[in-house]
Amino acid sequence: MSSKDVLSAARRSEQVWWEQICEWESLDYGVAYTCERYPSLTDAQQLRDVWLADIDGCVAFDRAESYYSERNLTCCVWTPASGQEEAPVSAIMAEKGWRREDLVVLGLEQLDQGPTNLTLGDVRVLPARPMRRSYRTFLESIHAGDESACNAAFDRLDDASYEVLLAVRDGEAVGRIGYHDVGDVGRIREFSISSDDGIDDLRRLLLAHFLLRARRLSPRVIVACCLDTNPSEITFLNDCGFIEAGRLVRFRRPA
Repeated sequence: MSSKDVLSAARRSEQVWWEQICEWESLDYGVAYTCERYPSLTDAQQLRDVWLADIDGCVAFDRAESYYSERNLTCCVWTPASGQEEAPVSAIMAEKGWRREDLVVLGLEQLDQGPTNLTLGDVRVLPARPMRRSYRTFLESIHAGDESACNAAFDRLDDASYEVLLAVRDGEAVGRIGYHDVGDVGRIREFSISSDDGIDDLRRLLLAHFLLRARRLSPRVIVACCLDTNPSEITFLNDCGFIEAGRLVRFRRPA
């Protein structure tokens, strides 16, 4: 498994992820993703595969702003296309005051690596679909005050390619991990813990169950992405056998 394969898997799984809840349209300078159901869900209003080879960057920016404004939406994220030189996009974004974000892309070198212990005290790992009430409560705890984020995450349970596993203690969900099945790619999604009690042990437990599912499905690539501002998660994944393959750059509108 090469770094190129892992980066390609990350890009493809990211595209499919947003297609779950967004409409999309190819434009001359990129692909516009919109989600009118959740207009305040910033990541769902994004311009992907930005390509400035045949258009001036400032013109592309103005057209994109008009495109979203006509739909009563605000574009909040730009992601350059694979092969697009970063400098022209970066220059436009810096001029507009947008913030650069780096996604660290990691791939699991060997499927038999990583945590294997499937038990942890009184914690049970269960699928979220039959536990919708518990999952909703968990979402409300980690997305406090953000109803759109809760509803969008809840909607994703209906996608057959996506399985959320919950760590449950005393009847309460205290962590989750999502297995996103994208053909020959297994992507870790929404890996989050709501409890400070034994956080690394909970992470290892959930990852062990994720990898158990992966061994049944036998994807060619297992990939995870973390913001470079979250070094603890990167270190955790490194310790579990994940190797950095590279980075994906995106730009975010200032709040």
